Amino acid sequence: MSYEEALKRTDPTKCKTVSPGSAEEKAAIERFKDYWSCHSLENVRDKIRNVYAESAYFTDTLKEVNGIDAIEAYFLKSLKSLELCTFEFPDIAVSGSDYYIRWVGDMKYKNFKKGQVVRSHGMTHVRFDEKGKVVLHQDFWDSTSAVFEHVPLLGGVIKLLKRTL
Repeated sequence: MSYEEALKRTDPTKCKTVSPGSAEEKAAIERFKDYWSCHSLENVRDKIRNVYAESAYFTDTLKEVNGIDAIEAYFLKSLKSLELCTFEFPDIAVSGSDYYIRWVGDMKYKNFKKGQVVRSHGMTHVRFDEKGKVVLHQDFWDSTSAVFEHVPLLGGVIKLLKRTL
């Protein structure tokens, strides 16, 4: 399923969502922020099913997955390459049932840039169902500067390409 298809499937005019300004909405946002503030293997195992709906759609520019089981498997696999993965949320913009969450992420990789924290900035588009669980999660961020530029050999090629464009 593509982002466009996920947008249609989770269209707030056709699907039940949390009520804007409600306690349920505030709780859904706080669950999301709590989950991602320290993205770890333990958090995924303990909290993912309280944050994401069974039929959730997720994409982070690196991978597009559908359904809670596929999302959980992707998170567990990707976290194995990290020593640290934390996020802060400076602000959130709301438009109807669409939430745009600006974030700053810090990552420390096990296999490259040893000991160094790589900082990334991005935005996530989220939609919640009526239970306050995420049904749509689309990240917008520069994965080249946060990930690929730090991979030996590949990083040099990417930096060269960026300078020549």
